[in-house]
Amino acid sequence: MKNKGSGQFIAILTILGLLSVLLIVSGCEQAIAEEATAEETAVEEVEIELYNVECGEVQEMDELRERLTDMQYRVTQEDGTEPAFNNKYWDNKEEGLYVDIVSGEPLFVSVD
Repeated sequence: MKNKGSGQFIAILTILGLLSVLLIVSGCEQAIAEEATAEETAVEEVEIELYNVECGEVQEMDELRERLTDMQYRVTQEDGTEPAFNNKYWDNKEEGLYVDIVSGEPLFVSVD
């Protein structure tokens, strides 16, 4: 026969275990809710950033379209290819520093 005290002890342990599980679950729900809020905020920030980038890109593309020739725009922005032996620099032997037509960054020096 079981001791009455040991049965009460088991009941108390069971209740404490259930309370622990409830606390853990409620803590997890709070953490999940906070994480979801943080994710929503992050998504909103990314959407705003993307909108700003897209608007900036549209303005930049319009400016490039005006500044570059059709061929230059096609090659630099649309992965186009110039026809072989039929462009401004195909047989160029001038010394100098060559720069990117879009960014103005140096590409190479003719002595290279």
